[in-house]
Amino acid sequence: MQLLIPAILCLLGSCLGGTEARQYESILMVPNRGPWGSWGHKQFCPSGYTKGFELKVQPFQGFWLFGDDTALNGVRLLCTDGTVIESSVGGWGNWTKAQLCSSNRLVSSSLRMERWQYLRDNTAANNVRFACSNGTLLEGWGLSGGHFGPWSSNCTSGAICGLQTKVEKPQGKWDDTALNDMRVFCCKWGNWTKAQLCSSNRLVSSSLRMERWQYLRDNTAANNVRFACSNGTLLEGWGLSGGHFGPWSSNCTSGAICGLQTKVEKPQGKWDDTALNDMRVFCCK
Repeated sequence: MQLLIPAILCLLGSCLGGTEARQYESILMVPNRGPWGSWGHKQFCPSGYTKGFELKVQPFQGFWLFGDDTALNGVRLLCTDGTVIESSVGGWGNWTKAQLCSSNRLVSSSLRMERWQYLRDNTAANNVRFACSNGTLLEGWGLSGGHFGPWSSNCTSGAICGLQTKVEKPQGKWDDTALNDMRVFCCKWGNWTKAQLCSSNRLVSSSLRMERWQYLRDNTAANNVRFACSNGTLLEGWGLSGGHFGPWSSNCTSGAICGLQTKVEKPQGKWDDTALNDMRVFCCK
């Protein structure tokens, strides 16, 4: 149901213009960080949020005098819109199998970091964990060096939508560590759709597409909205297809729609979120 409130306001002519770089609500960081490397570019899901991840891991190379270990080299995030994003990635290792949240939303992370090893082989980050919005914890198939640090803060609303990693470049004959730190970005629910306008310049009636209660499955409540124009044209929003459109509201008897009130559920943490549940519009002469 993340798209519907933006869709309604766009139909009413109050849609915000898009930007080239996706706007995010907050940055989540962990306190245990490696000291080496430089930050790659921020990368975001074009739309939607992250639902899972893959890790690039170099297997253990043997006794440190004969093999240089780097452990964790990269993190990929899998987006609900089907895209895959990654920031800086080290050159060693292979990608693990994807791990997915059943709730389709990652909301927090934790890094497994190895402390500085003085004159021995340093690896920095070894593994990563992500928390899902329903409370499920996913631990990557990384290595066991070091310890997991504290969890980052949770996304207060929405979910993780972007990634930035700090990776050390190859050091030649010196010690390589690859991935040293990771930041993730939270975005609020939904993206604004393109505005839809009446040629008569007057909306006079509305209809909601509602999904019935799904018992123990994921509930979404309202999925889409339609408005009728004073000249009889019907405008259907670019919402989702869950549920069915209900009956049209009464028409404004004179004048047209001049106001709006929506009923929205607050974020439920690890429980099921539904966002918009109801809508009222007001007629003015």
